[in-house]
Amino acid sequence: MLRAASAAFLLAGPAVAGLGSFLIPISLAEAADELERFAGHRGAAQARELIGYGEPLTESFGESWLRLRILDAGFPRPCAQVPILDASGRQVYRLDLGDPARRVGFEYDGEEFHSTAAQQRADGERRDRLHREFGWQVGRGGGTLRSVRSVWEPRAGGNL
Repeated sequence: MLRAASAAFLLAGPAVAGLGSFLIPISLAEAADELERFAGHRGAAQARELIGYGEPLTESFGESWLRLRILDAGFPRPCAQVPILDASGRQVYRLDLGDPARRVGFEYDGEEFHSTAAQQRADGERRDRLHREFGWQVGRGGGTLRSVRSVWEPRAGGNL
């Protein structure tokens, strides 16, 4: 398991986060099969371990990094691109990462789309609505271990 304190995590994080764009044309299983051609080569063993942390549905480097922080904090692997449906079954939101069973989710608020006061206000209103109307607790931002724990732990109920 990845741990933030380890040098391997510091080196592996960017590699895993970059897997998303690499994996778009192939599945994780296909990528793992392709790695077999490099058995015995330098870095092949690490690549085999890291491929399991990839997520083809991830839409940004930041989402991948946030997923790794969640895993590093000891929480279960979150689903990517979680649809939030209204009572009629219509999708009204989509969370970057989440655990539908616990109704806990995370949004990676990158600088490009979430840096102005108006964007941040809209993000806050969306998170409030998700909590109020749909029962979701949604964390945001760069995913520090403290912020991940503050959102996930209350919903875990000791069952991680």
